[in-house]
Amino acid sequence: METARRICFCACCQQRPLNGIFFSPTGTTQKVLESIAKGIAVENVGQVNLTLPEGTQQTTPPFSDELVIIGAPVYGGASVG
Repeated sequence: METARRICFCACCQQRPLNGIFFSPTGTTQKVLESIAKGIAVENVGQVNLTLPEGTQQTTPPFSDELVIIGAPVYGGASVG
């Protein structure tokens, strides 16, 4: 059984890349992900915006040894999807 790795936010780990993958029609979900990145003081932040049709055409590379945050909006108390 694979054990979960603990996420570390020490100074050396803050240098690791962070990728935000989001669907954000009103921009709020994107702002939340950007605030999370700022709050944990990550410098290298990439974004995959799935909001517009051309965003869904992007090829997302496999992630290794980096933090990935996925964001989706909530409408009327229910998540989309």
